[in-house]
Amino acid sequence: MALTKTGIDIIEYVPWGTHMCQFYSSKSDLFEGMAPYIKEGLESNELCVCFYSHEVTCQEIYESIKKNSLNDVETYIDKGQLRLISHTEWYEKDSSFDKFHVNEKWAQLLKHALDNGFEGLRAVVDTSWLVKHYSRDFFNYERNINSLISKMPFIVLCLYDVNTLNIIELTEVISNHDYIIVKDKGRLRVLKNIELLVKNKQLEQGKEDYEKLLRLLPDAVFIHNRQRILYCNEAAARIVGMEDQDSLLGKPITDLIADDNKSHYEDFIEQILEHKETNGFTKSRLVYKGGEYKDIEVVATNYVYKGFPAVLSVIREALPFNKTDETGGDVKSNIELLKETLECERMKTEFFVNISHELRTPINIILAALTLIDMANKDMSHDSRVEKYFKMMRQNCYRLLRLINNVIDISKIDSQFFELNLKNCDIVKIVEDTTLSIADYTKQKGIQLQFDTNTEEKIIACDPDQMERIILNLLSNAVKFTPEGGNIWVDIVDLGETITIIVKDNGIGIPQHKQEIIFNRFQQLDKSFNRRCVGSGIGLFLVKSLVEKHGGKITLKSEVGRGSEFILEIPCRTIPQPEYELEEVDHSGRENYIERAVIEFSDIYM
Repeated sequence: MALTKTGIDIIEYVPWGTHMCQFYSSKSDLFEGMAPYIKEGLESNELCVCFYSHEVTCQEIYESIKKNSLNDVETYIDKGQLRLISHTEWYEKDSSFDKFHVNEKWAQLLKHALDNGFEGLRAVVDTSWLVKHYSRDFFNYERNINSLISKMPFIVLCLYDVNTLNIIELTEVISNHDYIIVKDKGRLRVLKNIELLVKNKQLEQGKEDYEKLLRLLPDAVFIHNRQRILYCNEAAARIVGMEDQDSLLGKPITDLIADDNKSHYEDFIEQILEHKETNGFTKSRLVYKGGEYKDIEVVATNYVYKGFPAVLSVIREALPFNKTDETGGDVKSNIELLKETLECERMKTEFFVNISHELRTPINIILAALTLIDMANKDMSHDSRVEKYFKMMRQNCYRLLRLINNVIDISKIDSQFFELNLKNCDIVKIVEDTTLSIADYTKQKGIQLQFDTNTEEKIIACDPDQMERIILNLLSNAVKFTPEGGNIWVDIVDLGETITIIVKDNGIGIPQHKQEIIFNRFQQLDKSFNRRCVGSGIGLFLVKSLVEKHGGKITLKSEVGRGSEFILEIPCRTIPQPEYELEEVDHSGRENYIERAVIEFSDIYM
């Protein structure tokens, strides 16, 4: 499992590729997280680098690590495993912040770490040097560097002086980091852990699904303890002749039992709570509305409700002809099914959350290794066989990354935890640049690609990364299913309050009976093992979800043999932004579009 120990007690292990942050208000707070973090990295054979500012001296860093029970700090410095570097040497070039210059240095440093046998690169960055006119560029740089970090055996702890940040800057910092560490009441605490929040949200969603199942069951279901009923479904109200199940909450369940059966029923419940009742089945008499009685059969088991011991009881009327054994078996099967359903939900949630780093980290390490080998062997391109195998390895790594990213995002969407990073952007430029980024793919396949728009610029509130993802997915499908000599059109139509984006091709088309399910998850038109195009069947489901997250809708027009047309309608609205962000309507450079296109088109073999 590709994890590394942080040395910080509240975050014991993290996957490679983690970007952390600590807010501090004094030097002692700063060193409290940094010192054990660096000590652990040194003892784990990692290359450790501290970037200090004018607020902290090399000697202070040296002394703080030494006080943290690492007396031979000098040895690590002498052999080059611990480096102390000034922010001016690393982050500034010609008296300005240059992100390209910094990224190049990170790549060189990571290569040095791996070439010299270190397990990875561990960095701590004190940002107290960050002045206001640098802040915008630096926050954008931090946001973009997350994609670089996620692909490398590389972890970073950034230190921010909370006294110097305004609310907007605090928000930027929190959104750019996986973990936020703060000092509260004399102790370090984790303010935000995205994976844990997603996991808890998914568990809550699983619990909601479980309770929906309980509500729909035809048998009466009660969750109760000795004193009162904690939960019951609609069937529970019906079996006692009540219209409202809420009127049962808080009452002792024995109030529903006939007087001559109460003592026996209380003993039965006590045995369940004490784990002594092995059968979990009993017969009794229920008091029905109006003073009538019903013969009932009960299957019960112990259950934990909101952290407290309770009993889950399923009750049904006794069937005629004394079919007690059959009834008891059926009801007991129902309760086992309920318990299995809850357990399956829990296991599914944990699987989808934990699988992200289990799969993504080794793939990113392979990609990083390929990149570093390629950098170190520029003349390798002359060997056509090596170049061919390198291309195959990269392409299949990208295919796996694409699948993993899609599965993780679907998991977030299911748990209602997926959030858009809305900005006021030029949607025309985003769509145009995204379209141009796939020109090589269409050219190699002999497909004509055309882009047209009735407006040169349209500023709307959207998540530029997710809009690019939507367009790339639709274009990749168009390229897959359009034969050589075909055409793909991308059109933008500004309708004032909405903007329409159309991705159209004259490929093989989609049968009418398949068009209703095309946006369902895990659905593919051709499910045979020898199908002409590979894929997981989750891309269009994700596209539909992302479009709807933007408040829009997607429709499909298609005819077999004549092609397909996907129509996106996105509302044109903007959001208030701070003054220094108003001009940020552009997206990343062309190289970023091409890099994402490589991942999205990774299952298209050219």
